[in-house]
Order: sequence, then structure tokens, then C-alpha cells
Amino acid sequence: MSNVGELDRIRRFIRANPQLHDQNVYACGTVGCIAGWAKALEVGLGAGDDIALELHRIRMFSHVRGFDFQEWVYAEGQRILGLSDVDARAVFILSGYENAALELVDAIIDRDKGELTVAGRAVLTDWDLPTEPAGDS
Repeated sequence: MSNVGELDRIRRFIRANPQLHDQNVYACGTVGCIAGWAKALEVGLGAGDDIALELHRIRMFSHVRGFDFQEWVYAEGQRILGLSDVDARAVFILSGYENAALELVDAIIDRDKGELTVAGRAVLTDWDLPTEPAGDS
């Protein structure tokens, strides 16, 4: 089951700062995707910070091997948000579709809280995602 609290924190941050959300990049200057912002907010970065530079520094100092930067951000975003492989793939691949990514996050939160609406069910179904919570991960 996803980390509903972190997903909610990301969606609230992005909705408050839509100019900082770009699904085309994991982290580019002060703009980032859902995975990039998950890691950025986890380490205390926020609006106005150069998240690309700071996340690259964090990755270097953590001595991560075997992943390129984008793979690392994807893996960190998935871990922080508690997303299953299929949920993460759907949310993180929405390159250029910021609104669709947030709609998907809304539906995942509602699903995992047991509050899925007809519209949310349709969003999940469109992406071939489960409409029932997976249980504890």
C-alpha cells in the first residue's frame, strides 16, 4: 500500500507550486517531477532550491553505484511514496502530462484510503492499475 501521507504532501506542494512541476524531467534546476519532488521534500528542499544540483550532491555523497541519476531518483521516489512497481511506472512515465499525473496520484490516494470514487476508478482502470488497495507492502 502506498504512503498516503507522502503522496498527499507531494500533491499539495505541486498544486501550490504548479510552475515547479514538470513530468519531462526528474530534476532540472528548480523544477522537477513527482519522483524528484518526493526526494527533494524528504531532504528538506523546497521552492526556490536548485533540486537538480542538491540531489546530485546527495547521490554522490551516498556513494550510490549501478544507477544513473534518473534511475536513482525514480527508485527513491518509489521508496518514499511507497508505490508498487506498476503504480510507480504509471505515475512516473507521464512525461509532459502533469495534470494526468496528479489525477493518478489522487486516485491512488483515494484507492488506498478506501475512498475511491467512480471517476478515480476510471482513472486507475485506464492505466490498468488495481482498484483495490494492495495491503501492507
